[in-house]
Amino acid sequence: MADVGQFDFMEQETRQSLRPIWADNAHKTDKGILKWFGETQPLLERIHEPRIRRMNINLCWYLNEVTNNYGVRLMIGNRAVANYSADQMPIVIGHLYDLTEQRVSRLATYKPAFDVAPTHNEESDRISARLLKPCLDAVARNNSLDFLVQEAQRWNAVFGECFTGVDWDPNAGDKDKSGKPVGDVRIYNKEPFWVF
Repeated sequence: MADVGQFDFMEQETRQSLRPIWADNAHKTDKGILKWFGETQPLLERIHEPRIRRMNINLCWYLNEVTNNYGVRLMIGNRAVANYSADQMPIVIGHLYDLTEQRVSRLATYKPAFDVAPTHNEESDRISARLLKPCLDAVARNNSLDFLVQEAQRWNAVFGECFTGVDWDPNAGDKDKSGKPVGDVRIYNKEPFWVF
């Protein structure tokens, strides 16, 4: 297994071999963009390998799925037993799940609130602000923002980071006269191990 110093050296070496997309004018053609992306993605995966490995270890501790691969040692008396068979696997009683869920519940009591203020002291701005407030409340209600915030707090506690995405979903929302959906805003949490 590689040590931390080796990963630091690999990361530094990999970062030096990264080239921006405009360095070779790759952004000017679709073929150039695809070539640049094909060369860059493996480098980014190598750079973020220790971070993603740490997230996997944190997830295993959170779910109480700890095995010998993650450094758990069986103690008999004052003596650590390094090699033991599967039938001697230690029983690990983990309280991280309960502690994390309590923390998430405590943090999730702070509900997201929207406030829309007019940009200028004009009547048209005040009317626009008043009309936008129900729209934002509807977006929050349609996307179950309370549950998204709770899920984001949980991922942040386990993985150390969380990303929230906002997209336009053309297949969501109310339907027009022809029966086709008009589209709506979609808010979602993105797994941090897919972001690099």
